[in-house]
This record gives sequence, structure tokens and C-alpha cells, in this order.
Amino acid sequence: MIYIRFTQVHLINASSTASIESGLVDIGLNAGIADADVSKTLNWMCQKKDEWLLLFDNADDPEVDLRSFFPQCGHGNVLITSRNPTCVAHAPDANYNLSGLSHDDAISLLRKTAKMLTKNNDDTNSRAAALAIVEELGHLALAIAQAGSYIGAGNCNMSEYLGIFKKHR
Repeated sequence: MIYIRFTQVHLINASSTASIESGLVDIGLNAGIADADVSKTLNWMCQKKDEWLLLFDNADDPEVDLRSFFPQCGHGNVLITSRNPTCVAHAPDANYNLSGLSHDDAISLLRKTAKMLTKNNDDTNSRAAALAIVEELGHLALAIAQAGSYIGAGNCNMSEYLGIFKKHR
């Protein structure tokens, strides 16, 4: 088995065109590009001949043209996470469909990562909020673990999370 070590990993919130553009400008600014913009950042990535990773996360909106944000070079790596099945067109021979957890496993993971395993936290409102969260997150383990960690760190309670998530997706 070959293990690739990425020299740089860049995470882009791909939920909208504006968030992608902002993320790419931030990458450029962090790289020291004067007057960084999308085009300059993508050109900079093409000039780097090492194994970087550009991760487009939450690319669920079918109206967003992801292809226009791909560096036009034969090196580097692009990874897209999406619940939009049309995204497979970007990598028809290299895509994986990850199914979600079962209903009970998803709620259990959320409660565990949110540090809510005591009976005091097992009220009807908490269960309803947990159900709404796991359904909004598509029963996806990583998203649920992140949500639980956010809740468990004291940033909000279970019933407040979805409002925060939807506002700051």
C-alpha cells in the first residue's frame, strides 16, 4: 500500500460560490500572494509541484460550478464532499458513496461526542433535537461527530445546535 503525505491541505467551504471564492482568497493571502484573488491562488497551486490537497467540503448546491475552481494542472489532489449525486461527474471513475449510520447509531454517536450519556440528558426535548440534528446531517458519521464535539465543548446545547448550524453552515 502506498501512503501519500500531503505537503499542504487546504479546506474550502463549498456551500456557495462566495464561500469558495473567499476560501481561495484566504489560501492565497496565507501563501503570501500580493493582492490575492481566485485566479492568482489557483495559478500559485499549479506552480507548486508537490502533493497538496484541496478539499471542497459541503458541495451540495447543484448551482455552484465547482469545475471553475479546480487548479488547471496535472498534479495535486482535489477531494469533494457532497450530498449532491451530480458531483460524481467531476470524478466518474474515482468517487465513493458513503452511506450514513443507522438511526440509532447516529443518535448514539451524537450523544456520546456531545458528552450527553447520563440519564439527566435523556429528556424528550433532547431526543427530538438529536433526531433533528442527525437527519439534517444525513446520518453521516463525521458530520455528527463534529456536531457532537461542538455541543460537548459547551458552545451550545442540543436544541440550539441546528439554528447555529443553519446560520453558519
